[in-house]
This record gives sequence, structure tokens and C-alpha cells, in this order.
Amino acid sequence: MEFVKGQLFEPENDLPGGAYATHTDSLENKHDEQQENPQSQNSELFEQKVSDVNQFNISRTYDQSHHLPALETMKTEAASNGSDECNRNDSSPAVNLLAANECNAQQVNSWKIDRGVLIPLPHGRETDKAAYAHVIKEGNAEILFPKKNEVFYNPVQEFNRDLTCAVISQFSKLNYDTQCMASLVDDHAVFAPGVRLESGVTIFEGLSASGLRSIRFALEIPGIKTVLCNDMSYDAVENIKQNITHNRVENIVQPSQSDAAAYMYSYASKREAEKFDVIDLDPYGSPAIFLDAAVQAIKNGGLLCVTCTDTAVLCGNGAETCFAKYGGMSLRAKFCHEMALRLLLNSLESHANHYSRYIVPLVSISADFYIRVFVRVYTSAKDVKNSASKRALVFSCTGCESFHLLHMGKSLVNDSDHVIYKNSTGPPVSHNCKHCSSPHHLGGPIWAGSLYDVEFINSVIQKTGQNVNALGTSKRIIGVLTVMTEELEVPLYYSLDKLCNVVHVSQPKAIIIRSALLNAGFKVSGSHCNSNAIKTNAPSDTLWDIMRSLVCYLVQSAFYLFLTLQVLI
Repeated sequence: MEFVKGQLFEPENDLPGGAYATHTDSLENKHDEQQENPQSQNSELFEQKVSDVNQFNISRTYDQSHHLPALETMKTEAASNGSDECNRNDSSPAVNLLAANECNAQQVNSWKIDRGVLIPLPHGRETDKAAYAHVIKEGNAEILFPKKNEVFYNPVQEFNRDLTCAVISQFSKLNYDTQCMASLVDDHAVFAPGVRLESGVTIFEGLSASGLRSIRFALEIPGIKTVLCNDMSYDAVENIKQNITHNRVENIVQPSQSDAAAYMYSYASKREAEKFDVIDLDPYGSPAIFLDAAVQAIKNGGLLCVTCTDTAVLCGNGAETCFAKYGGMSLRAKFCHEMALRLLLNSLESHANHYSRYIVPLVSISADFYIRVFVRVYTSAKDVKNSASKRALVFSCTGCESFHLLHMGKSLVNDSDHVIYKNSTGPPVSHNCKHCSSPHHLGGPIWAGSLYDVEFINSVIQKTGQNVNALGTSKRIIGVLTVMTEELEVPLYYSLDKLCNVVHVSQPKAIIIRSALLNAGFKVSGSHCNSNAIKTNAPSDTLWDIMRSLVCYLVQSAFYLFLTLQVLI
């Protein structure tokens, strides 16, 4: 049988199911060389088996499980014919490769079908680690990195990845429980990590780099149907494919090379059931260019996970840049890290409102050099009307850093129990601060609602605490989430060191100020964003009265101490 480059052919000894392939000149030449000198070509064929096989381009898809019954039969037939199989003159190059590989069976312990051709797998993992510069073990995943610095990896972000796995695991559990209550889950379905669940969640990771995060999702999170592992870099996608094969998660993780925003926009017009349950965006820098596409490509009630590493912009260094990217002015103040979270949430809410959608934050965290938010996105034109009352402008004093919020709108309930939406009135401050006479800076708008869902966070803490050794940063996750559950649901906070600096006194223990606020009838808590934070629902007038009282107390104590020393002398 004569092969022509680019021509579809059906071999006489076709693979089970009649897989069609395109033959290439290079494989035809190797086939002829094998007939001329079969013994010398055995080792070469085995060494080049992968590159030879990759030259087959299947033009028709097939079900791999359909071929498995015939797989052992072909192996048995090849083995029964002995070493003479290497010399057979067969018109099917695939069968010749099979025979040549059987001659080297001592180096092979398993087989697989790759694009219509049987190829052997080496013992253990399916990859030669020696060809890679680094092998990283994180969680249950083992990631190979090329010798050149072609793929980005940041070990400091392990806490970020661990927290993401914990949050998505709990989200997947909630999704599974909901489906069980609605009798949408097969009786034989298995809810376990590493097992594909047809009714499970679909995850899109838009900027995957090495694929570490997606592979960890597949190996550590139960109830997953598909993880789409995307990156725009060709080198990164090739590394992702290798890592998927190396970790044997081909049944769950699918590689993709595309622009993340363009790919999500392609899902915006699809039916609700075809959209993603979870979208994870962890870019190097700002995620601003992906947010509009993300809020459209996610299902109603889906989980959107977003990381920002451009915290300098969000924390006041370049307010004009922050406004251009996130639609809000940042402020350089002690509460800047929480304000960064609220600026990001405001941007997400603004993008979602364009499509009659709104967000509900589950977890919002400022850690290390980045911020990270986990929000659920819902569709409701009625609830979107409440958006204005959940967003506010910030008036911050440039001297003492007292702040006041002005909500963009307000909702009132009339006598007929109907909700009425009105504009806010203001501003709440004069031109100069009444405490220190300094001018005010205007920031925002920011998200003025809650940063957390305490019930959801408690469930994550409980699940993580059941197996502390499962995640490398489990103890830190439990500690940070516990602090979040104790935070007041009020925007922003004061910093004790700044308060003391303004009144020129040494910083006392935080419990002294907190006790004074509690005795005055107000609530107070700390913040995970700042160890010196004083988060309270008390007005600024009350707080500065306490600070002035502290100054008087310290002055009196010093005076009495001075008099005592004079008497003793």
C-alpha cells in the first residue's frame, strides 16, 4: 500500500474502531529502513516511538474505552509471534511500532492509546524527570519545570493555593449537597478527590502557568467534573500537558491555549448550564482586564476567585491608576489594606451590575504582597437595586486619619412595606477636620458591605481542622480565618500606633483602648489586615475623647510620680 503525505488512509490492519490517521514522509522512511535492516532499527524505533507516534493526526475522535478490550489481544498476538514480529512486512505502521515496542517489553509495564496509536509507558510516573531542572512537590501534585525559566512559579503563593483548595472544596460540598437534595446525583456517583463526577463542578483557571493549581484541584478537591487549565503561552501549555500526564489526571484536567478574557467571553452567551461553576484568576499584576468577562462566564451562584498583586496601586501609590483600573480612588492611610479589598469588591460589583448580577463575598483576605477575594455571583435585577446602598465614598483626614463614609444611595421601607431607593445626602464632614483642622481626601467608591460569610468560613475551618496535615499551611489558614470570624462588619479601621502618634504618647496595650470602647457601650475588634487595628462602630468623636483621656491619665501619672520622687528625695 502506497502512502502519500497529507492523504487520509485506512490501514489494512486497522486499529480497533477503524481510527483514521495521516501518514507523514518521515514515518514512511523509517518504515522502509526497518524492512532493510530490522535488527539495527529495533532500539532506534523504541527510542523514537513517541516522536513517530506524534506524527499521526487523528481526523476522527473515538472512545478510548472502546479500544481497551482489543488492547490486550493485540499485545498477546504480538508477544506470541516472538522476535520475528520486528521483521514483519505489514502495511500498518502502527502495528509495526507495536511489534517493535514488544521487542523491548522489559522496559515497559503499561500501554495507552495516544491519538489512535498504541504507545508504551515507562515504569512509575510517565515522565523522565532528568530532563527537567526542578521537580516541585506541593500538596498531592508533583510538577515538573523545564531547564529554562519558561514557566512562572512562586513558592510564596502556597498559602494562596492551599486556601483556594480549602474554599473550593467546601463550595463543591455545598453544590453536591444541593444536588443530592434535588435528586440530581447518580446513586453510584463517588464524591472523592481524584474521581470525576459527572454532576460535579466545572472549574476554569485562566492563567495556569505550570498547571500546578489545576492539578491540585483535580487531586485534592472532591466532586469535580472538569478543570480547564488555560494559558496563552505555548511553552506554558506544553509544560501543563506534561504535568497533566505526569500526575495522571487526564480524565479531569484539560489543557487550553487561549487568551483568558477571550475564552471567557466565548462562554458569556452560552446557556446557564454550560457556564463555569468556578473561575480562578491569579494573574501577575492586575486582574482588571478579566473581570468583565469573568462575571459573564460564571453560573448563577458560581464562585469567582480573584487575586491582585498590584497592591501598591490599591494602597494609595497612584490613585489615578487605581481609578483607571478599578473605578475607585485609593488612599494612603493605615487602613489601606482593607480598603484595597473593598476597592476590588466594588469593581467586581460594578462589572456584575452591568448584567443584572451582584456579588456576595465569602472570604476576603490581605496577605503577604497580594489580596485575594472569593465571591459568589448571583443574577437578580431586583437585588441589583441594593447595590448603591452597599457602596460608599470615603472622606479621610490627611492629619489624624479620621474617616467618614458617605453611601452612594439608601433604601427605605415605607408604610406599605415597599422598599424605596433614594439618593444619599451629604457630605458628612466639613472642608477641614474638626479634630485637627487638616483637609480631607476623597477616596472610593468602595464596597461598604460585609467582607465575609461567617457561616461559610466556620465550615472551612472545621473541614481544614479535621485533617491538619492535608495542607502545608493548614495552621495559618485556620488562624487567619478565625480572626475573620471575630471581625466586626464595619468598613475600615483605626491604627493604634497612628492614634498615639497624633497625640504624642507612647503606645499602650491594645486591650486598654478596647476596654474603654467596650465600657462606653460600643463594639470593637481587631483585623487580619493589621495587628494594631482598632475596628469599632464608635464614632471618631468617641475615639478621640478616649485618646485625650489617655493623655490626661498619663500626664497625671507622670506628675504624681514626680511629686513622689521629690518627697522621697
